[in-house]
Amino acid sequence: MQTTKVCAIIVLYNPKMERLKENVSAILAQVDRVYLVENGSSNIDEIVQCFKDNKKIATIDLKANKGIAAALNEGCKNAINDGYLYAITLDQDSVCYEKLVENYLKYCNLPQIGQLTCEIIDRNNKRDIQLKNEPIKIDWCITSGSFLVLDIWKKVGGFDEYLFIDGVDRDFGLNLKNNNYITYRIPYIGLLHEIGQISKVVKVFGKEHPIYNHNSFRRYYIVRNDIYLAKKYRDISLFKAFFKTLGRTIFVFVFEKQKFSKLKAAFKGFKDGFKCKVKI
Repeated sequence: MQTTKVCAIIVLYNPKMERLKENVSAILAQVDRVYLVENGSSNIDEIVQCFKDNKKIATIDLKANKGIAAALNEGCKNAINDGYLYAITLDQDSVCYEKLVENYLKYCNLPQIGQLTCEIIDRNNKRDIQLKNEPIKIDWCITSGSFLVLDIWKKVGGFDEYLFIDGVDRDFGLNLKNNNYITYRIPYIGLLHEIGQISKVVKVFGKEHPIYNHNSFRRYYIVRNDIYLAKKYRDISLFKAFFKTLGRTIFVFVFEKQKFSKLKAAFKGFKDGFKCKVKI
């Protein structure tokens, strides 16, 4: 098989079809193949029907929600088996800008490259972006819009599936760093993304704090995985992680809805985080 260069991997879970179509349309012209990794969506039939006639699009149905890390790993395995060298990973509601992949390919020969990311515009938090002249080294980047070197993904063991959701991107970046690979941010605005849906902003001691109002399911993984990552990496202080996560839990209790169910989920997250065995 002739080796091709770049594919895209989009993890799906109950996507809004109009946004997904926009996402796929934006990346399809930039890559050789798009893998839609289906994580147990209730609208799977609509997804398959929408894209079944496009030979550049492959749907991988996991039959159940196995988490973001497992879905990304499955996409990467398929990409490697099909001869791809690089994969751009995307959330289902992110939209790439024109020439994103073209700009990533300019930087594929950087020293010890593990992955690339770009400057990102957040739909909920517009800010002025001052572009650097050169790519910069960072510890980690969000998964959506990241450009993986698939050979390096394989060497470091892929994404940690224990995390399921939350912290998957941070873990992968720190894993690359521990294995002497580098995450670079290139000087290009390349993605429109929704980093988090802010329900409101509160001011405490003169400082503004966004409130995301995540459900109990998500709150459990946020807390558990913060503790898990602090146990896994020397870069993260377990002491600081504990008190930072405790502070966030207090904010949830004071400012969010469904307080008691979220508080219960948070304390279960603390318990399981300290009990769990760390994957090295």
